[in-house]
Amino acid sequence: MYQYNPLLESLDKKDKAELLGTGVGVHAGRKFLGSSYDDLMGTVTRYHNTSAANVDSIKEKGILGKFAVDPNNITNKVLHDVPMKDKEGLVYLGKGKDIGRSVGMNRAIRGIDPAVNAAAFKKNPLKAALAFGGKDIKVRMNLDDWEKLAKVDNPELRGAKSVKDFYQKAKKANGGLFMPDWEKLDPLQRSMVKSSYKSLGKGTDVVKGNISPEHIIGSKHYKKATDAKRWAKYVKEHPGRFGKGIAKATAGIGSLAAAGYLGKKFYDKKHAEKLAKEAEG
Repeated sequence: MYQYNPLLESLDKKDKAELLGTGVGVHAGRKFLGSSYDDLMGTVTRYHNTSAANVDSIKEKGILGKFAVDPNNITNKVLHDVPMKDKEGLVYLGKGKDIGRSVGMNRAIRGIDPAVNAAAFKKNPLKAALAFGGKDIKVRMNLDDWEKLAKVDNPELRGAKSVKDFYQKAKKANGGLFMPDWEKLDPLQRSMVKSSYKSLGKGTDVVKGNISPEHIIGSKHYKKATDAKRWAKYVKEHPGRFGKGIAKATAGIGSLAAAGYLGKKFYDKKHAEKLAKEAEG
């Protein structure tokens, strides 16, 4: 069943038929050409992992930064050496579901999530944690709204600017317990440290403030992140990001016909300006 999509609705019937005829799968709302959705539609999608017990409250009130200083918050369990004032009012958002799931597993491993089956956890903590993973809250908003939010460096990095620095700071914070010197780590161990550093750094956005339920998919207060007018404005003002979305989308479907059509029809700045004027009118 066809669903409304601002990109398609900006076209005339002939253009729409040509686009769909290339075999490009367009599914509005939840999916649009896979991972290229945000770049194509002018939105930002992030994930916040939480306990199942918090989901209803978050959908109603949003993700509140005040809980960042909760003693039972996993961040505070890990960052016992970082002052509370440095963590106050922060909301952590993963750029992918894998980031959120790792947070959920850590919460389970540390035994601070009531949703984890106590008996299973007692029998095999690691297995129970892997089977768990918490609940992902999907956040999506328009790029303009996203850029208005205050972002800060992830305090879990402890100010580290490199993988080695990250490891050494963590080692110092934990008193060196079960952590050999950096030089003694084997390739696999260094790879694991690098993965953690990447996840906490480039893989996570930390917002100073709250995330409104208007931006939470599944909330009754959710407001669609884009429409025809905002999309046309986005294409005009961010042709590079939009072009990146086209490149990812066409590479993903492996269609030269789609690549040629999309590249010619949408990446052209003059055409984007035309769409913007029509939308404004």
